[in-house]
Amino acid sequence: MAVVIPYPFYIKREDVRDFADGQKRSSSIILFLTAFIIGFMNFLVGPKVLETYSQFNLNSPFITEFSNFISIIFIAILIISGIYLLITKTNYSKVDRVAKKYRRGEMIMTRELVDYKYQLWPLFALLIGMAYLWIAFIQPIYQLTKLYSG
Repeated sequence: MAVVIPYPFYIKREDVRDFADGQKRSSSIILFLTAFIIGFMNFLVGPKVLETYSQFNLNSPFITEFSNFISIIFIAILIISGIYLLITKTNYSKVDRVAKKYRRGEMIMTRELVDYKYQLWPLFALLIGMAYLWIAFIQPIYQLTKLYSG
């Protein structure tokens, strides 16, 4: 099983297909973990934030009030995307084309094999998810502590 890491490393010509499969697997794991973190924050932290706002007779932020709906849609998109990556057949055309240039047993730099659509979509989803968590949960908590700390 090949794991994609951010700096260049070499793999044998015979392992290029494993690398392509590992790239899809690691991308789906990132999507699943992002969904888990959003679910954790939404279903465990979100209700406590709303309860705290109501205890202080304050209006909670709009996005925090509708966080259940937004989170469920986002989690569904992430899980469906992760499952799609796991069940679809890997397109080996790029890695096979690169591997043809090398002899059996020769080492290939992974930079030549990386399919960036499997790298960018999970990172984009992770960034959007973390921005959503910041706006919906962390920022309202920060506002409460700032309001009542002085």
